[in-house]
Amino acid sequence: MESRQSRRRNRRTEDRKEYRSPLGPYLRTILVAVVIALLLRTLVVFAVAVEGPSMEPTLHTSDVVMVEKVSLYFGAPNRMDIVIVEYPNRSGLFVKRVIGLPGETLEVREGRVYVDGTPLDDPYNPDGTMARDMEPVTVPPGTVFVMGDNRNHSMDSRDETVGPIPLEKVRGKGLVLIWPLNKLKILE
Repeated sequence: MESRQSRRRNRRTEDRKEYRSPLGPYLRTILVAVVIALLLRTLVVFAVAVEGPSMEPTLHTSDVVMVEKVSLYFGAPNRMDIVIVEYPNRSGLFVKRVIGLPGETLEVREGRVYVDGTPLDDPYNPDGTMARDMEPVTVPPGTVFVMGDNRNHSMDSRDETVGPIPLEKVRGKGLVLIWPLNKLKILE
């Protein structure tokens, strides 16, 4: 026979079960979703809005780009990749295109970019030329040389306050133009 004490104990256990919040499973699910989202944002992908005309005609002000970080864990960006960078002496993120890689010598002569003396095949420069020339610059180890697609209206590695970008300041590679939706496309 069950004692009075054990019946009370059983009733208390049942009462505790009855008083569990119905929100418990939902809160747990929300917490897991938030943790996963933070991990994705920190380690895998994030979105950035384009500001200014420096990447026109490829990207325009207020376009939103999905940026992936994973490939940077396995190596440096490639020439012509769209990258999101931090400038050494300025706050914020900037969207630019990789033009020069470590050890290469770049110059702008008669409005054209040359890499190690060879003209750069540059389908992203809308004008095809640049207004001002640039003396030869050798890209230091551990850095990349970036320019905006709208070469005549871009503050980039050609500017002495910016210079080549250290690889640790490259935050990710542009993957997909996600906004506005009518312009949705994979970035090249």
